[in-house]
Amino acid sequence: MKTFIAFAVLSVAVGLAIVGCDNERKSTSSAAPEAPAAAAASLPAGVMVTDAPAGAQDLDAVKKGAKDGDAVVVSAWIGGADEPMAKNRAIMTVADKSLPSCDKTPMDTCKTPWDSCCEPTEMRTAKTATVQIVDANGKPLPGTLENVAGLKPLSKVTVAGIARRPAGSDTLIIEASKIHVTP
Repeated sequence: MKTFIAFAVLSVAVGLAIVGCDNERKSTSSAAPEAPAAAAASLPAGVMVTDAPAGAQDLDAVKKGAKDGDAVVVSAWIGGADEPMAKNRAIMTVADKSLPSCDKTPMDTCKTPWDSCCEPTEMRTAKTATVQIVDANGKPLPGTLENVAGLKPLSKVTVAGIARRPAGSDTLIIEASKIHVTP
């Protein structure tokens, strides 16, 4: 009798697993349509430059020393987050060169190597900054920076601008006036 009950329980479990798999297949086949691509940001003339601004420092050094309102020039790469480029604003996350991307890490299994998910959160936070291009009122411009003049995750960039440091925070925001993408 015990064998019969064990067999019956196992049969029910296998049956549920098969039904579950069928339901899973059905739900993925009727996936929602993809969202339309984000519109590219319309940048002011002179923001994207062909020569790197002079005097660039590693992001780590600038982040440790820059005060609110300082003029800064940083050398970094686009990444350090799952989505380093905002979809609807001229904002991107940049990372210090010392923060490895996952494609440079042994045993890489990341589908987004630019997120540096192989590194501790505290390190990613300490070694990243936000870059934004703002209007006359200090608000980020509408549209994405992704694919504008070659900007994309993992791109190496040099950014010149003004440091913004929210009170009581280690966050660094750079209001960019010039961006150079290293070919």
